[in-house]
Amino acid sequence: MGVAVIDKFIKNFEEKEINLHSFLFAKSDNIIAQGFYHPVNEASLQRMFSVTKSFTGVAILLLVSEEKLRLTDEICRFYSEYVDDFTHEWILNMSVKDLLTMQTCHNKTTYKFDPMKNWVESFFKATPSRIPGQFFSYDTSASHVLADLVGRITGMSLLDYLRISGLKGCGFSDEAYIINDPFHNALGGSGLMATTADLYAFAKFICNFDGRLKQLIDEAISLQTTISTNDFHKQHVTGYGYHFWVLTNGFMAFGMGGQYIIIYPADELILIITADTQGYIGAEQFILDSLVKLHPVLICDNSTKSVEFRNLAIRALHDEIPPQQFRTIKYRCKSNSWDVVALEIDFLNNRIIFCFESHAQTLHFGRGENIPDTCAFHGYAICSSGAWLKDGTFLVCCHILDEVKGTLFLQFSFQDHEVFVFSKKIAEDCYEEFDKAFLVGCKC
Repeated sequence: MGVAVIDKFIKNFEEKEINLHSFLFAKSDNIIAQGFYHPVNEASLQRMFSVTKSFTGVAILLLVSEEKLRLTDEICRFYSEYVDDFTHEWILNMSVKDLLTMQTCHNKTTYKFDPMKNWVESFFKATPSRIPGQFFSYDTSASHVLADLVGRITGMSLLDYLRISGLKGCGFSDEAYIINDPFHNALGGSGLMATTADLYAFAKFICNFDGRLKQLIDEAISLQTTISTNDFHKQHVTGYGYHFWVLTNGFMAFGMGGQYIIIYPADELILIITADTQGYIGAEQFILDSLVKLHPVLICDNSTKSVEFRNLAIRALHDEIPPQQFRTIKYRCKSNSWDVVALEIDFLNNRIIFCFESHAQTLHFGRGENIPDTCAFHGYAICSSGAWLKDGTFLVCCHILDEVKGTLFLQFSFQDHEVFVFSKKIAEDCYEEFDKAFLVGCKC
């Protein structure tokens, strides 16, 4: 494969300032190009969000192929403890296929109504809004229930079931796992933690299906459940079937923030991307557009040599004005939502020390590069950089690379003897205390 083609592919994302984390392109069981953006590497477990749904869907189809489950089975058959005389008939009539095709009787993810109640149970207790099997509505709680169903039928976790069914033989790691909800049920719609190579192993696993299982996958591709024109990826996506998005001549698993597995079966082509595009409007569509454009280029290329692109890194901040000549400044903080009582900003060693009543936590940041670290507040793996902005403030950007994937910004404004800190988070269901929050400190 021509290095120039991938170079252009990489530069297109750099120009758009879209943070890719990795890419892997394979053809006919050969990896033809791959790259990782430091500090993400081959061993990094990344949050794959709704790519998890496709793993759940395949596990369900395996059970169907083994005749341990039927697509026409009513889902309530397996959850009698959540059914009573008051259960709505639309819930009683929902089939496994309705959940697989996102045509349930719910128009929203049910556990989000009250996250403090059992997330699986919520699917059977929430008031339905329509007849099942009629309308598409993206429903993560459907995937959550199906993942739980796999455990009920097999007596093992979803990933372990897939591993013994052949996924491990395709190279899937032992380290990959699925995060649990607060009630110890696997987040079958969004909780997969896996490496880029694990996604490739999953794609190969699907491509190696034969017999009844291949028929079900082919059915998933041809099913093309009608989707609303308001759904994301309006271009290229033609429908939805069995927890996969259907494309022209292929299908894909997709996760929030730019996680993609695209498979073109007839061309034996697999395209994988991991990224973090949260907060960047249009970035996910740009990634899909870019991958679709690569398709005809790759199928015409006959090279089999694998090319690994090195010296890639997650984008870091760079100074917009000459740095101010601060060394170390200490502040006593006013009451704040972070419970920080004092703040020390050490520009000589590129670190911020947050002092609490009983302990202190340090955040390290790079200048012109990202420095891997552990988050001073939640303990997640992060990488951070800092820079002076045109308005005279100092900005620290922390990329969260863990079970939470996202970005945390801390902006410092220095006025006489005070510091004003504004924070913003772009991450799902975490770091709420940092979402548009202020901290004020006075020099000690």
